[in-house]
Amino acid sequence: MANQSGLDPLGDELRSARSAKPCVLVIFGATGDLTKRKLVPSLMGLSKDGLLPAGFAVVGFARRPWTDASFREVLSEGVESFGRPETTEHFEQHRDAFSYHQSDFSNESGYASLKDKLEQIDAARGTAGNRIFYLATPPSAYSNILDNLAKAGLSTEANGTFARVIVEKPFGRDLTTATDLNNQVSAAFHERQVFRIDHYLGKETVQNILALRFANALAQCFAGTGVALCTALRDYLGWYSGLSPAKFARLQDEHGFVSGGISCSHGQFKRAAQEAGVPVLGVLRFFAAAPAAG
Repeated sequence: MANQSGLDPLGDELRSARSAKPCVLVIFGATGDLTKRKLVPSLMGLSKDGLLPAGFAVVGFARRPWTDASFREVLSEGVESFGRPETTEHFEQHRDAFSYHQSDFSNESGYASLKDKLEQIDAARGTAGNRIFYLATPPSAYSNILDNLAKAGLSTEANGTFARVIVEKPFGRDLTTATDLNNQVSAAFHERQVFRIDHYLGKETVQNILALRFANALAQCFAGTGVALCTALRDYLGWYSGLSPAKFARLQDEHGFVSGGISCSHGQFKRAAQEAGVPVLGVLRFFAAAPAAG
């Protein structure tokens, strides 16, 4: 029989069961496009669906000299541009829950002051000492972040609180680097505290990687070669997409590669090329022409 009341009891039950506990979400690398385009718009989608807890806050952790106000303004623009309909209203309701913490990832004192800040948020917003740490940074920053979180006692769970870490983007580039990263994560967090995301694994091209690799003659041309120099990357992106020197400098800062003859990793190139709007064929053509690393 149809639900005459117009209610959705199954949906209500799922929303009730899945509502998160109060917590603070700390986003490392929060000035990057991932936070503006994906993370915060998604959080506001959860708010619209009634899945955010009442006690909730977000702290952006990054190197840029931003303020709470400037951080919130960037996020507001992101929700308006990339969020679901009507989520801008939800961001305005939660605006005061977003704050910014400036520090270098390798600066131990920055984590000590972060701990103090989180305790203040607990008292002000009822987040109950629960933490989620989201690593939206280049893989080269993972080691410093994980080590300093452990040193500051931020990875420790006590008195019924929880601490979780989300490792974002490619989880290593091969078995060796993935194993090394696992060792770094396990040195700071127990396995039950860790959630890994490699969103490239959800792409159709990656799911068909064997066909792409062995049935594509062009891919065979650069299989096993080294990465391209970042000076060539800059020239190619500038030629293909009209990338300005200023935006290239921002990509360098956000994705962790440098020019001047130092090689960047495949993952760093991939993220930068995607943000610049270079399509897959352009990426393949660039790598096919790239010199092997010495």
